Amino acid sequence: MYFSRDALALILPTGDEVPVKVTGLLGSTRGFVGFDAIRVRTGKILNPSANQVVVPDEIVSVAYDVTSESAQWVALMFSPDGGASWTTQMTQIPNTGTISWHAPNQTTDNTLLAVVEVEEGTVGTEDVQGVLAVSDRFSIQAALGVVGGEPVMRLLPPSPNPSGGPVNLGFSLARGGEVEVTVFDLQGRQVATPARRVFEAGPHEVVWDGRWANGRKAQAGLYFLRLRADGLELRERLVRLD
Repeated sequence: MYFSRDALALILPTGDEVPVKVTGLLGSTRGFVGFDAIRVRTGKILNPSANQVVVPDEIVSVAYDVTSESAQWVALMFSPDGGASWTTQMTQIPNTGTISWHAPNQTTDNTLLAVVEVEEGTVGTEDVQGVLAVSDRFSIQAALGVVGGEPVMRLLPPSPNPSGGPVNLGFSLARGGEVEVTVFDLQGRQVATPARRVFEAGPHEVVWDGRWANGRKAQAGLYFLRLRADGLELRERLVRLD
């Protein structure tokens, strides 16, 4: 009796000889039991990060650590329900550490991605040997700052987060006007102002380069983002890495 090792690896602990027992029915009355021991190695997906919000139908840069020296290509798997079900969305992708993924046209707040660095076999059709990385949970939500067709003021979680380099800061405005996006450190000191100008209503994105206003690189630690517009303030947290 065949069962998919790559599907099981998504819910199994890491180890060289992880025991597996599978039970089920053949037809309506005949039961079966299957046993195996599989090697489970894990990698790490860097982006999307935990609690990040992705817009349906957008192109997302999936970043992961290249762990296997022998894997020439990878496969990308998608789960809209926190790992209860998986589909293979892309395969035969060069193992470079980044994948351009077209997010599906659906909304969910319990999304997972898995990257399989394939050393032997084919994902979804036969046993696979390789390295598996599963993302933290993130969301696919309606277009940034649009509710019922009308723009609203909103500040998205920074991406990537944590980050050791530049950070994308997404926000949306209900009305056009003067906007200030500011970064503060844990002591409340103003680190940088990635944006201070007039923006139109709707979605926008600015980039913080990870440095103080004087050009000095921001040290590792916890930082706070503040969006000021239309007499309102919104805040988000950001973790900086060395």
